Amino acid sequence: MNDPQSATPRASLSVVDGAMMMVGIIIGIGIFKTPQLVALFVPNEWAFIGVWMAGGVVTLIGALVFAIIFRIIGDTTKSAAAIASAETIKTVNRKL
Repeated sequence: MNDPQSATPRASLSVVDGAMMMVGIIIGIGIFKTPQLVALFVPNEWAFIGVWMAGGVVTLIGALVFAIIFRIIGDTTKSAAAIASAETIKTVNRKL
């Protein structure tokens, strides 16, 4: 029972897993902080809900655009800078 090797935790998360957890924490904090700031600048509750829904629609459209681009170019490992490059834009235009 006093074996030191059995008492040590085993590494089961990679560096990428840790980085993704940190990104999730940062986004999670923003989800709770940002609505307060937006609510200060809108006249009533319905305007706040409207702004919140408009932000959701814009986010959905952005996600769909990236999904379409990745589907067309077939490479999900490229960075945002590579996606915005002229070569990628030409590839997307040719395939549309």
